[in-house]
Amino acid sequence: MERKNKILITLVIIAAILFVAIAVIAPRVKTPGNANAVNSPANSENANFSNINLSANIAIPNSTPVIVTEKPSTQSTLEAIARTFAEKFGSFSTMGNFENIYDVEFFMTADMKEWAKKYIVDNAVEPGAEFYGVTTRALKTEIVVMDDDETQAQIVVTTQREETRGSITGRSNIIYQKIAIDFLKIENEWKVNAANWR
Repeated sequence: MERKNKILITLVIIAAILFVAIAVIAPRVKTPGNANAVNSPANSENANFSNINLSANIAIPNSTPVIVTEKPSTQSTLEAIARTFAEKFGSFSTMGNFENIYDVEFFMTADMKEWAKKYIVDNAVEPGAEFYGVTTRALKTEIVVMDDDETQAQIVVTTQREETRGSITGRSNIIYQKIAIDFLKIENEWKVNAANWR
């Protein structure tokens, strides 16, 4: 009886070792032809950009280096602010009276606020102007610049923008456009110092 118990215990230990070995080795083995299926554009709701007009976008090399921030929260904070800023800043209409700019003032540096004031004065809508509106949706964010002490950064946001002309229910046009957003860290808060559509 004692020998049967020893054999049983030995078999259980061997099975456990094999199970652990398979669990450790299996994730490292790539299946040919399916290695990138999880993150492939076909499986991502927002990543399928087969109809992008690249002529209006920033030229970013295919092998853009991945920027790793010292604190993981820095990257997620910057990307969240960039996404919100791009969507609000990029959505406007002739009837909106620059609400898009007022909505994102909180995110702006003093210099950016000065730019915004001048922009509003220079682009005042004339009474009776034809309706024009744009709704912007952020699709992807990418940190393209981060200084060593993590006080300056640039994030590029890829957006889908729907333009409507003539009336609110008028015909719309979809375009894909990128916006480069420059950030400065001021008193431990990230602020937008510049935003340029490309």
